[in-house]
Amino acid sequence: MAEMLETGQGVRGNKLDRNLTLRDLVEGGLAKLRIPGNADGGLEIVVPTQPPDLSRPPVPTGFAAVGTFFGMVNISWDMPFEAYGNHAFTNIYRSETDNFANATVIGREAQGGYYTDYVRNDALDPDSELEIQGHYYWITFVSTSGVEGAPNSPSGTFAKPLPDAGYLLEQLSGQLGESELEQALRSRLDGIERNETAISQQQVVIQGLSALYTLKLNVNGYISGFGAYNDGRTADFAVLADRFWIARPGVAASAVKPFMVVDGKVYIDSAFIREASIQEGQLGPITFGKIFDPAGRPVTSVGGKLKADYIEVDELLAAVLRADTAFIRNAHIQDAAITNAKIGNLEVDTLKIAGNAVTIPESVTGRAGNVAAGSTSRLLGRYINMPEGSSGVIVMVTVPARAEGSNCSARLLIKANGQAVSMRHFTLLNAYMSSISIFEMVPVNPGTTLFEVELISPTDGPGANIPIAYAPPTAVFIGAKR
Repeated sequence: MAEMLETGQGVRGNKLDRNLTLRDLVEGGLAKLRIPGNADGGLEIVVPTQPPDLSRPPVPTGFAAVGTFFGMVNISWDMPFEAYGNHAFTNIYRSETDNFANATVIGREAQGGYYTDYVRNDALDPDSELEIQGHYYWITFVSTSGVEGAPNSPSGTFAKPLPDAGYLLEQLSGQLGESELEQALRSRLDGIERNETAISQQQVVIQGLSALYTLKLNVNGYISGFGAYNDGRTADFAVLADRFWIARPGVAASAVKPFMVVDGKVYIDSAFIREASIQEGQLGPITFGKIFDPAGRPVTSVGGKLKADYIEVDELLAAVLRADTAFIRNAHIQDAAITNAKIGNLEVDTLKIAGNAVTIPESVTGRAGNVAAGSTSRLLGRYINMPEGSSGVIVMVTVPARAEGSNCSARLLIKANGQAVSMRHFTLLNAYMSSISIFEMVPVNPGTTLFEVELISPTDGPGANIPIAYAPPTAVFIGAKR
């Protein structure tokens, strides 16, 4: 006895033979008290959690920053979920200088690969009153463990919003209105009266530093004409007219003119424009195949269909949508053919797999109750409707039950339309609830089948004629359609 006690206390013998105490379990983090501070309440086992992934996220790729109207800079990058699995969000950094150490976080994007930075559209560039001030941009990935990766590049990507078109027109018009050419064209001719008509040509070299030429038509003080000016740094050519147009020689006077300015509006019949910035407009039919991205790659296929690495829309309606990999926050899709998809939580009204091979499982839960000694209790029932060609119904039944008084035997029975199709024998312990179950593939005829589950206290054999108590039973039915 002394040896056993001393070995259990670790006083003698191998330390591995020492008794394990409840305190050892609690202090070792393997268990915790059900009632804090009260060991009489028993213990709960502590389920160890998976250690966090502390690896550093990869460097982002495909980064681009492009300025647009209304004080916006659109930033895009390759989808982070394609690079690593535990992505939490993307940090967007901005700085006035090309130094990441001075950059600050201006936003976070949790799901996609697109972000819009709204910069003030009245913050002018100090070096040019016709430009909006720009910034340098970076991004980093942050994992679900809170680990932040390296920026997309040591050097920032510079981008600045496009200035408002109305503001540009006002500024340029003001500058040109103060030019010597503007003043020379609009000045009235000396000696010409209000109701007279005159044509004036002027050629002037000003102190050998600039040259001015104008041809003016003055009719009753209403002046039109054209002129040219060169000061060695800037050369201007101006036309002062209500209507200005260009036409081809040798064509009918009624032919459409390729270029016209009428009443302050420009009309162009056909144009090839390498790069255009359009703030607002109304577009008619567009011929796809003539649209290219900033890298010069066409964004349309040979068949004239639109291609894009990223599309941001408030609402997208598609009759048929095909995608190799899709990251969708919320979608209503009429018809989709998806090559690869990972779904965390799926709720479906109707599911058909591989030609209607499997239907959604139907389940039912009964009520707790008792089975009298030597009798039978119906636990639950369910109608299942199967079509032609079905191979049967998989039935899974689980019943928590215990004997009342002493250990006993029990039988769990499944019926289909009143006929027994499966039965299992079990031994139940007194005052100890244990789960008994049946898993059975039941052939059925087309149409509706009533499935019933019964629990039996047998009248013969060991453990017979003993009452049984049971908790709410559950049954799951899966119809195999072929």
